[in-house]
This record gives sequence, structure tokens and C-alpha cells, in this order.
Amino acid sequence: MATKPGFPGLTSWLLQRLTGLFLVVGLFIHVNVIHFTTEARLIDFSSVTTRLAENPTGWGIFYVIFLFACIYHGLNGIWAIILDFKPGAGLLRFYLVALWLIGIFFSAYGLFGIFGLVRAGA
Repeated sequence: MATKPGFPGLTSWLLQRLTGLFLVVGLFIHVNVIHFTTEARLIDFSSVTTRLAENPTGWGIFYVIFLFACIYHGLNGIWAIILDFKPGAGLLRFYLVALWLIGIFFSAYGLFGIFGLVRAGA
């Protein structure tokens, strides 16, 4: 059986580190903008859509990347834990399909929310 050249698992390892780094920076930006802006205001639908209206493209891109980074980082971490337990082939396939379905669901749900808020603010 031929094996692929390169380092197996290197891509997921590297993406786990990069998404983790982005999550630290992105969470800092998110918390700073939401909670520590110069205006002390209540966080409600109106304030969120007003902020998004100021730069809908920039905030939309930021939150889409943030969403996918969160989903990938979380599900890839769960996948690494599952692999540590060395389940059988059938159970491994079940977990893989389940994680993909969870990822697709939360991606669609998150995109629906982000685009809805960006459209409401525009």
C-alpha cells in the first residue's frame, strides 16, 4: 500500500494552532469593541445593527472568519480527543460523520445569523 508523502496530520495540527491564535486575537477585538467602546451603551439588537452599519463588509468578514475558526478549532479538538481513544473503524466513521454534520449545521446557523444582522444594519 502506497503512503502519501509529507507529514500526516500536519495540516490539522497547524490549522489548530492558527485558528487558536486567531481566536485569541479575534476574541480580544470582539470583547474590546462590544464592552469597552467609548460609549457605554446597552448591548441590544439596535446597538449591534448600528455598529454593523458603520462597516458592514469589514465586520461581516471578521465574524464569518471568526465563526469558521471557532467551529474548526472546536470540532478538530474533539476529533483529536476521539483519535486518542482509538475507536474501531465503524465508530470512527460515525464520529466523523457526526462532527461533519454538527459543523455544517452550526456553520449554516451562524452564517444565517451574521448575514441577517449585517443586512439589518445596512
